[in-house]
Amino acid sequence: MTSALLELVRHKTWATRKLIDLCESLDPALVDATSPGTYGTIRQTLVHMANADRNYYRRLIAKEPWDKMDEQSTDLHTVAERFLEIAAQWESLAADASLADRDLFYPKGEVVKGAAVFAQSIHHGDVHRAHVLSILGSHGVEVPELDLWEYADEVGLLTPGTG
Repeated sequence: MTSALLELVRHKTWATRKLIDLCESLDPALVDATSPGTYGTIRQTLVHMANADRNYYRRLIAKEPWDKMDEQSTDLHTVAERFLEIAAQWESLAADASLADRDLFYPKGEVVKGAAVFAQSIHHGDVHRAHVLSILGSHGVEVPELDLWEYADEVGLLTPGTG
């Protein structure tokens, strides 16, 4: 059995990839659409998600920041590449028992435990994927199920009942 944390990381990657794939197939005008109550346009939200994910990862491994992608103009193929290039490393971090208690030092002097940054990376992705799904739904696009049950079914962690 894999760890719950590893499955959460794998779900984050799976759901984000599915969402970006869907958005890459849309009319480009829709990619720059938004709806009230969301972060911004679909493009801005997906770029923001990938930038943040890379930043959380960078903080966890104590590396210098990467260049951020521009939220206004970055194409979704580039967003997918940047997001996926560290997906396997997130899985490695999930197996690092020392990570949870590691002190991370933030620019304004804050000290935060690694567990909080790791958890934020998962939560942040969930929130912003929901924003993109809301925008898509409000523009008449049939949205996919990206929850953990759908993931579990697709990857073999769920056995359908007989009733």
